[in-house]
Amino acid sequence: MHNNPLANLGALSSMYAVSFLITLIFAALLLQIGSPIFYVSILMFIFVVSSYVFSGFVASTMSLGEFQRGNGDAAPGLVSLALSSGIIASGAFVTLAGTFFAEGTDALATFWGWLLGVALMTILFSAGIARSSTRTLPELISSHSKSGRLQFSLALAVLASGALLAITQLVFLGQVGEQFLGIPKSAIIQGTALALGICLIISGLQGVTLLRAIGFPVMFLIFMSPIIWMAINISGIPIPQLAFGTGALQPVADINQEIVAAGLANSEDIFSFTQDGAGLDRFNYLATLICIGCAIASMPHLLQHFRMMETGRAARRSGFLAFGLVFLFLSAVPAVTAFVQVDLYTSILGLQIANLETDAAWLFGLSGAGSLPLIELCGALIQNVEQAVAACGGNQEYFISVSDISINPELLTLSQGILHQLPELLTLVLAAGAMLAIMTTLDGLVFSMSMSISNDGYQRFFRPQSPKSVRLFMIRFFIILVLVALTLSVLYFEPDPKLTFEMSMAFTAATLFPALFIQIWLPKTSERTRFYALIASAAFCGIGLWSLNFGPDLALGSGDEMNFALPILTEQVSNYGVGFLGILVSFIVVAIAYLFEKPKTNSITDETTNAAT
Repeated sequence: MHNNPLANLGALSSMYAVSFLITLIFAALLLQIGSPIFYVSILMFIFVVSSYVFSGFVASTMSLGEFQRGNGDAAPGLVSLALSSGIIASGAFVTLAGTFFAEGTDALATFWGWLLGVALMTILFSAGIARSSTRTLPELISSHSKSGRLQFSLALAVLASGALLAITQLVFLGQVGEQFLGIPKSAIIQGTALALGICLIISGLQGVTLLRAIGFPVMFLIFMSPIIWMAINISGIPIPQLAFGTGALQPVADINQEIVAAGLANSEDIFSFTQDGAGLDRFNYLATLICIGCAIASMPHLLQHFRMMETGRAARRSGFLAFGLVFLFLSAVPAVTAFVQVDLYTSILGLQIANLETDAAWLFGLSGAGSLPLIELCGALIQNVEQAVAACGGNQEYFISVSDISINPELLTLSQGILHQLPELLTLVLAAGAMLAIMTTLDGLVFSMSMSISNDGYQRFFRPQSPKSVRLFMIRFFIILVLVALTLSVLYFEPDPKLTFEMSMAFTAATLFPALFIQIWLPKTSERTRFYALIASAAFCGIGLWSLNFGPDLALGSGDEMNFALPILTEQVSNYGVGFLGILVSFIVVAIAYLFEKPKTNSITDETTNAAT
């Protein structure tokens, strides 16, 4: 009988929260006595990576069943916390505020897509996965297949989509650590990989679930504290979802009118995140929403938590609880955008460049430092007044207008502390929270990929009757192999995280969502039809994404990328649009196969009846 560490979730959550507060107090004391800020940054990074070491040892197990599936009697509340952490950490909260700022209402496609994904996951798949005794998504989808080609193809799809998303998380993790903590990117990535390896090797899915569950309250506190503080400061209401309407949107509208009246901007140049988005047409808006929703609903590193439930009813309950928690988080995102806009308007807008040194010196740190500068002024990165004057035309009496300011949307949420001129420690805490959130996605991705390689590759084709000890060893071996491969890929190739994220979401939606839907809701579909549908959607999506982003010369941004237009619908299909079309391709193949197979079955039945007569 093994001890279930997840049964003590309340005590472990309290212990983890107290350790975070102690770390925070110690960091504040270091700053108070004049210690360099870099030492505090190191302390915050140590807290993040030690969280995984702690979780791994607490949830350590030598049982293959617990390692692969965790304890089968997990409470719905526990699973909902783990699901919420994994969903929010996939980039939704950290980058969505910047998306609202940069794209206006186009960002609603991403917002509603995330929530749609949680709903689809809960309604369509949670019960079926909870009732299944399988260990991986490819094994579940191919459970009635006689040959191994479908399972092998699905395993490749899991690896491709998981690797793209894991690379995105690692790249962004290194950028956040280097920008806000001042720690070299390579050290951040390698330290993260080491901590993840220790946790996953000794605890498996139990460790992943435990840290996601106990880490959710801490992440909520980290991300919501500055938003609540700004809500109170601006409107006196401590609920950001209610405060940003009267506290931010109305002041921004008033300032916009003053800007136009003063001649600092034309009315068509005025920016508001409530404006109609200009980047997405109707087709790409709908495609983005559906693609993100289907991708979230079929991600193996999220779905694996439902295997810890005893019944389908409990699985659905955990999914609905996770939906509520995710909505609570994401509904505060527009407030972040509005509060930042108020600060920018009141601190920079209308200011003479000559006065930047005395009235907005913090701008130089956000524009000229780090690998991911936040703000550009007049289209340039600036580190001093002289550079600002040169960028804006050489006139020291130039007044800064709306069109002169551009913000990197990826870092908007994490830069709240600096933009709102809050204590420097808060920026470090936000960065540490973002790194913890990113790691709670990365751990599940690494584990699901390793499980698929071991279960759907090694065990399925090489040693089907291998003993449990060998299976456990091979999963741990592949965890190390996957972590090393991901780390080397990020360090040596430095991919674009935005591109890899979009490609991952598109490929996941096009391949795994239709396959899982067909398995659970169209179980009579033949193995051959499922295989052809998977191959067709994977080929269409892979070729489409490659052509859109790389072109015939296989070089990113070389100018020969394909212009994929659909008459009447859109002039250019986006990456998410390719994923949406890939979903349609898969279901079209199934529909065609059904039309051809049904008459054949009827004719055989008629021949048998005639022969009997």
